[in-house]
Amino acid sequence: MIIRLLRHILLDLIRTRFVLVYFVLLMAGSITLFSMETDAGKVMVSLLNIVMMVVPLVSIVYATIHFHNSYDFITLMVTQPVKRSVVFLAEFAGVGISLALAFLLGAGIPMLVYQSVVQGISLLISGFLLTLVFVSIAFLASVLTSDKARAIGLALLCWFWFSVLYDGVLMMVLFIFMPGAATVSYAVLVTALIAFWAILTGLFEIAAAVRLRKLIKGEWLM
Repeated sequence: MIIRLLRHILLDLIRTRFVLVYFVLLMAGSITLFSMETDAGKVMVSLLNIVMMVVPLVSIVYATIHFHNSYDFITLMVTQPVKRSVVFLAEFAGVGISLALAFLLGAGIPMLVYQSVVQGISLLISGFLLTLVFVSIAFLASVLTSDKARAIGLALLCWFWFSVLYDGVLMMVLFIFMPGAATVSYAVLVTALIAFWAILTGLFEIAAAVRLRKLIKGEWLM
């Protein structure tokens, strides 16, 4: 059943064309960076800024909007003899897989063409994990409030905290107390943060699933 739901969700996402536009823009930006700079290391630094700022922002905003636009469909499915966890996981997998594949192809194909896959493999993994994590946060924000505007505001607040304030505070602490390490540990720090967020992904899914049950009126009669 989850495969059928996932196929339906993926086809619906493809029809919206947002994922395709996201893929094209990522590829165009990556090709532009590789064309302007011959040093692969500098290109990776520029792509890192995109991964740390743009990818989470796109993932969290799009996932929030998609969840609220699909609320009627979700409500319909949970009234059927289908487990609520299956419906939620299908929605999460559909959005997460589509955005993650768009990122991997949009950033990975230019790396393959310009023979920079080895240098960028960690960047691709980081972007993939960040996409899934911020989709999870978006789903959590969506089930915490049924109002789309509030959900988007909460999602943006989470993005601003994790992508701007949290990283900035940690880097400032490193620079003040460990000035020698601050210049070489940025990638390690990013990896650690991604691992931390990845661990929280499962917790977000569980909390969101519980909240989703409470949103369905008369759920105990089903």
